[in-house]
Amino acid sequence: MSVYTTVTEAELAAWLRAYPVGMLVALQPIAKGIENSNFFVTTTQGRYVLTLFERLAPEELPFYLELMSHLARHGIPCPAPIADRNGALLSSLNGKPAALVTRLPGVSVEAPSAAHCASLGALLARMHLAGRGFAGGLENPRGPKWWRLAARDVRPFLNAAQVNRLEEELRFQSLYRLPDLPRGPVHADLFRDNALFEFMRHDITWPLYVEVDRIYNLACPASPVHYQFDPVQTTKTSVHGAINMLGLAKRLKVRILQASTSEVYGDPADQQAIAALSAVSGERSVVPINCRTPIEEFGSLHCLTMQLPEGALANA
Repeated sequence: MSVYTTVTEAELAAWLRAYPVGMLVALQPIAKGIENSNFFVTTTQGRYVLTLFERLAPEELPFYLELMSHLARHGIPCPAPIADRNGALLSSLNGKPAALVTRLPGVSVEAPSAAHCASLGALLARMHLAGRGFAGGLENPRGPKWWRLAARDVRPFLNAAQVNRLEEELRFQSLYRLPDLPRGPVHADLFRDNALFEFMRHDITWPLYVEVDRIYNLACPASPVHYQFDPVQTTKTSVHGAINMLGLAKRLKVRILQASTSEVYGDPADQQAIAALSAVSGERSVVPINCRTPIEEFGSLHCLTMQLPEGALANA
């Protein structure tokens, strides 16, 4: 159990009055973790994580919280600290430094695939780039000073040969500090349960910031009733959606497949395919050439006219 300092609902409700997050709905201790006391917090305005810091010194905490805020503002999907009504990110609860951050969606993957690792690696690269603009600094808590203190603590448990090996390694490392190397924040605690994955639902009329190696922008099922229900959104999806997906392909330098009505619905001369689509969509007649076609053809045309970098192929 990783809850070392308990918090009751009454205590938390009183503490939350200083935050613009609504009223407390639920409080759930988090069993995982080894260092801090963590709780899932649900309010009338959202879902959050409450952390009571058990070991870190209060003077070190602003660095971490301000870094998280900086990364979140720059589009990195990390917990964003919530400021209280006075603008402070750090407070105190039951005698411990405490902070409230947003709760991220998704689940951890115990057996990650190569695709999971590639996606996470790309995100780490984005985090490193975003971190270059962060002005804060903190001495490496596991640097040479910590090495010497840790070595002193473990020496009583080592034999003579092990002590000699430890001393030689410390001496060797002291010769190669290389202070001119680039410096910046990194994720130095990247265990499997510290990364969350989710199936994303996104309205492509808005830009999408993801790391992928292929993009398939496909038309929806051939149902005039459904796609005429909101003609403005249909137009925006076909036009703005195509522009946003092509922009994503250009940024990532990946291949994109843009499929308009006729490519998805099939050959209009193929009556068997049309009959099958009619049965699925519930329409009495499905015709690949319809009022939506000119809208979708814009996406195909834009694929042909947009200047994509070498390696990104738009198929219309």
